[in-house]
Amino acid sequence: MFKKGLSFALLMAGATCFAATNLIPNGDFLDLDANGRPVGWWGVMDPQSGVDTAVHPEGKNAYRITDSGKMLSTRVPVEGGKVYQVSYLLKTDSFKWLSAASFQILWCGADGKPLFHDIDGKPHWVMKIKNTQGGHNWTPIEMTDCAAPADAASAEIRLGIVFESVGSAWFTGIT
Repeated sequence: MFKKGLSFALLMAGATCFAATNLIPNGDFLDLDANGRPVGWWGVMDPQSGVDTAVHPEGKNAYRITDSGKMLSTRVPVEGGKVYQVSYLLKTDSFKWLSAASFQILWCGADGKPLFHDIDGKPHWVMKIKNTQGGHNWTPIEMTDCAAPADAASAEIRLGIVFESVGSAWFTGIT
């Protein structure tokens, strides 16, 4: 639905065309530093995980995470109270029944620290999470109801394997 760079939508009131900016930097993992790491991302980079230039949809690289409970992350600015939409392509292999590919949005305040909310008297991060189990072969995934809290100033986008960290997950085309 969304392409890298700018996505276009037609505003029906007044038939005015406006551009919706893709906030995710390097979501196709084509921009690499001298060490082969994706520019704008940090986190899990080990011999089993990294940019995969062999297993990917045409025109993109993919980021592979294998047998790891670690996350790959990037941070983007957001507007508090605004609703965001995320889409990406996902491939998985050798998952066990408790394994899940996880796409997480951790909402952060102006100080860059995670926002918390209270559940039963205990603080919990304010997050939007999409965990996907089972086998997938470049399945398009969408998250359409990502409402930033009123006091959010940024979001940390986190990719990983959760619950039982077994198997491989590839992410690409993130917008």
